[in-house]
Amino acid sequence: MTFSYLISPPLTVVWALCFTLLVLFTAWKRKKKLRLVRAPKQAFRQIHWALVRHLLMIAMMVIIAFTPQIATESSTKVSATEIYLLVDTTGSMGALDYHGQGVSQAGLKEDGTPLAPTYQKGQQPRYDGVRKDIHELIDKAGPVRFCVITTADKGVIEIPLTTDNHAVETWIDYGNVEDPSQSAGSSLERGYKNLLNVLRHSYKAQRDATRLLFVFSDGEETVDPHTLKKPADWASLAQFIKGGAVFQYGTQEGAKMPYHAHFLSDDSASLPQFIEDPETGKPAISRADPKNLQKIAEELQIEFFDQNDGASLDRVLSQHGEDGKNLLSERPVIEYRDFILPFVGILVILVGCEAGSYLRFYERMRRDHVIGKH
Repeated sequence: MTFSYLISPPLTVVWALCFTLLVLFTAWKRKKKLRLVRAPKQAFRQIHWALVRHLLMIAMMVIIAFTPQIATESSTKVSATEIYLLVDTTGSMGALDYHGQGVSQAGLKEDGTPLAPTYQKGQQPRYDGVRKDIHELIDKAGPVRFCVITTADKGVIEIPLTTDNHAVETWIDYGNVEDPSQSAGSSLERGYKNLLNVLRHSYKAQRDATRLLFVFSDGEETVDPHTLKKPADWASLAQFIKGGAVFQYGTQEGAKMPYHAHFLSDDSASLPQFIEDPETGKPAISRADPKNLQKIAEELQIEFFDQNDGASLDRVLSQHGEDGKNLLSERPVIEYRDFILPFVGILVILVGCEAGSYLRFYERMRRDHVIGKH
């Protein structure tokens, strides 16, 4: 049996001790008063029963606050694999130095032309490579559960854990990098907190599930880590995952970043074609940082891969089984369920007994003309 702790244990112990001392002191004071008036034994028995009720009520509340959990085997087989995608959607992921055959953004403009402009091979946006790899991952993973978290000006859980692969494909097809006007610099660390929360929650619900983490980024960091509220501790996530990979897109030589609004606006001449460096007024250059991604991969205890050439993911998925086929396996999983209903029931009965005791006391007082009509 384990505990999930509805209230922190130290706080629970403190208030339980305070209430226990209060109950004991009250009972002692009432008994002392009864001795002075030489009350019958029945009055003392009532105090003893009230003391037992109050102590049992405190005990039930402590157990509920600790929230015991019991391990049960799921009666229905569900996918035992969960895949978490941490996707960098900052403006730098639009830099034009992806060398593979990527997948462009889906959709059409009002005039029927493609939403995404046409680029030459070898000069595609890095994010096109991300689309290509996520599509391949979905195709080869099969019916597993996916969770998508993006990191741009802030971390966002785009798609909570789901078996709806189509939702993930739709999101990656029609999504794009952030609007440069909303950009607040590049940092994967902005997605760390959301990732930690969903992994921790999943681990508590199904501890024996296989969790794989895939990170898609160019590794560029333009935000001072000291300006973040709390630096990411990537190593702390390793305990929750059993594999995955960190994928790098882009080159160290760097490339320009197209200003997408330029291609979508009817008045494109009034907008710059590329994101500009505010200091020089010239097109800004984004450079991939493989060392940063290698460091993150090392802390997560997963592999690092340079995916900028558009290579197949077979070499990645092979470490999780031939062509990633083990991602398709389904098996019963152990779930931890809160076991507090019996204790809540006992507490309700005790509260009912306490209410009944007060009602009987009230009726006795009426009969003795202490309370009544005057």
